[in-house]
Amino acid sequence: RWNGQAIPGKTLLVHAEPGFGDAIQFARYAALAKRKSGATLVLECPAELARLMETLEAVDRIAIRGGPLPAFDAHIPLMSLPALMGTAANNVPATVPYLSPPEIRAVALPEVVAGALKVGIVWAGSPATRADRHRACPFVQFLDLAQVPGVVLYSLQTGEAALDVREHAGEPLVFETGQVIADFADLATALVQLDLVISTDTASAHLAGALGKPVWTLLSAIGDWRWPASGDKTPWYPTMRLFRQKTRGDWAEVMADVRAELQRTAGTRGPAR
Repeated sequence: RWNGQAIPGKTLLVHAEPGFGDAIQFARYAALAKRKSGATLVLECPAELARLMETLEAVDRIAIRGGPLPAFDAHIPLMSLPALMGTAANNVPATVPYLSPPEIRAVALPEVVAGALKVGIVWAGSPATRADRHRACPFVQFLDLAQVPGVVLYSLQTGEAALDVREHAGEPLVFETGQVIADFADLATALVQLDLVISTDTASAHLAGALGKPVWTLLSAIGDWRWPASGDKTPWYPTMRLFRQKTRGDWAEVMADVRAELQRTAGTRGPAR
């Protein structure tokens, strides 16, 4: 296990842990580990993240989780790097963007209404994540945002939850994009074409923050260690704004605040053509 010492001429394996959002949030530490170790840096990650993580300048090689590993001299879990680097609330490495879309971009978002504010929405994370039971927001809550003048909504939702748009007859109000997103590199390609992302606490929110895109993250009243206990800012992502439940399970009040802020934001752009 790497102890933070310089190991020039050696190979350091950094292995991502299960959560996609965790990997995206802490990918920023690859550059610090590379600089501190002086080693060749190999990042092991899930296949869904591989093309995205290739855009990290500090990473010399990507290894797919479950596949063969190259020879290495030391290793460390990705989420152990903040402690090794002495990270505290006042010195979080928050220079963005630290990830980028690949050069070959397979996803193109149409301009549905010329001049409109392009807003991507995500309402649920992976159903395999137990915490998503209280993090996810019902899709119907987002439909109210489609009524804001000068705004076009693009669903970035993937997986089974993407079916919510059709189940609630939301097709005329929301442009569906999730079905053409194959991995997080595709998602990054979609995100950089948007003016704003509104998401629950998901990997999509982390990726928008890592790309330096404006992102509004909707938080449950049940606290999570990575977000401050109060306020609408986070030291992890300078372009992120937090909207919080005041009462557990009450997303209506959160969305009312989001809609009011979205109206102000769209209004500053002038009328859509």
